[in-house]
Amino acid sequence: MPPLANIPTGKPLIPGFLPASNSPYETLDFRINPKRKIGYADTFDLTYQRQLGQNTLLEVGYVGNYAKKLYQGYAAQQVPYMYTLGGQTFAKAWSGVAQTLIKNLPALTSVGVCAPPTPKPGCFNLTTIPNQPFLEAFGAANGLCASGSCTQFFLNNFSDGLAGFTTFNYTDFWESFPINGGPDGGQTGGQVLDSYIIGSNGRSNYNAGFVSLHKTTSAGLNLTFNYTYSHAFDQIGQNQESLNEASDAFKLDRDYGSAQFDRRHAFTTLVTYDLPFGGGKRFSSGSGVANKIIGGWNVSGVWTYATGLPLDIFNGASCQELGQGAVFGNCSSYFPLDNKVVHGSVHNSGGSLTAFPNADAVNNDPLGGFSFFAPPDPAIYGRTGRGFYRSLNRWNVDFGVSKATKITERVSTRFDCQMTNVFNHPMFSDPFALTDISGGSFGVLNNQYNSPRFIQFGLRFDF
Repeated sequence: MPPLANIPTGKPLIPGFLPASNSPYETLDFRINPKRKIGYADTFDLTYQRQLGQNTLLEVGYVGNYAKKLYQGYAAQQVPYMYTLGGQTFAKAWSGVAQTLIKNLPALTSVGVCAPPTPKPGCFNLTTIPNQPFLEAFGAANGLCASGSCTQFFLNNFSDGLAGFTTFNYTDFWESFPINGGPDGGQTGGQVLDSYIIGSNGRSNYNAGFVSLHKTTSAGLNLTFNYTYSHAFDQIGQNQESLNEASDAFKLDRDYGSAQFDRRHAFTTLVTYDLPFGGGKRFSSGSGVANKIIGGWNVSGVWTYATGLPLDIFNGASCQELGQGAVFGNCSSYFPLDNKVVHGSVHNSGGSLTAFPNADAVNNDPLGGFSFFAPPDPAIYGRTGRGFYRSLNRWNVDFGVSKATKITERVSTRFDCQMTNVFNHPMFSDPFALTDISGGSFGVLNNQYNSPRFIQFGLRFDF
């Protein structure tokens, strides 16, 4: 805020960035809906158990969780893309311009816009874009284009350029051209850049089926095997301590899709085995000392495997595709043009490791990734493109060896050797930039996800 001495005497303090303002606008307005409710969840399960033979137990079950009234942040000044002028919505007008530009990106990228008096061969002529009724009425009502095409005025005067249209920079556009007294639609009169509000409109659900097999033998072998098939859905679903806004405050279900923690398949196997050596075992020695040396050994292992998590493909050059807030707005997910689900796997591409088979092609795409992905145009799609890509699968093996030795009736020892990630198998992280099509690092793997092999020894005396 400027010193009060700089504000003329008798003049009101006018926050904002309009010509009449004399004080900077507020960057972030943070509030909680006074009618916010406490979230709740209904959880239920059904399990069937059956004894198979003398020492085997089979368990089959289902678990369900349905939650409502969950924490959800959203932008109170979300761009009203359904706003209608001239019989056309803002979303339809933008789509009419953006989709035409996207179809002509090869010409725009390689040659550019036709410029008089001698346009280059193969250039794109902006005047071929049809006038959009919304933009015509919008420009005329606000005195932005007294004569000529208002659609052409916006194409030539939007501060983000033509790229701002193709990446759906709703928020920048709405803040650039005042309407109804304020660059954010008159809701805050241009005084607040991002009006963040927390409500209780979120919802989620989780459904899972599982199979467990437990086996115990008289030979000292214990085996437990678990398999879970599950699917979790939510609307963005960030943790409560994470400040975030839904892509669309008007339609929260636009983000409804596979949750960020959704691992479709998960396996776990636990094995412990008492080696058959020593006194009272299958292989023993007549010598008490020898039995103490060869007896009391146990080995154990844990194997885990899980499929990858959902990843959202986004364009970091925008992150305002549906007009969400400028501070806490989430990047809306793009759609793959082939409409296929891609599961992450490690690829060696010219010495660089990538997670997706098309990573090099996306990073070298002269159209900035638009040859492979489409923005979540609300005039075309009813949702965002969450869940089409999956991260790398995860697996791990831990191993342990122990030996218990009874020295006397009152004194005994226990030796342990525990190894985590016993095969020292490296796995790679899924960094935020992994799915950004704008930064040139789409799918590139740089950091290790798991820890290297760790070996720990222990010796304990009991008396």
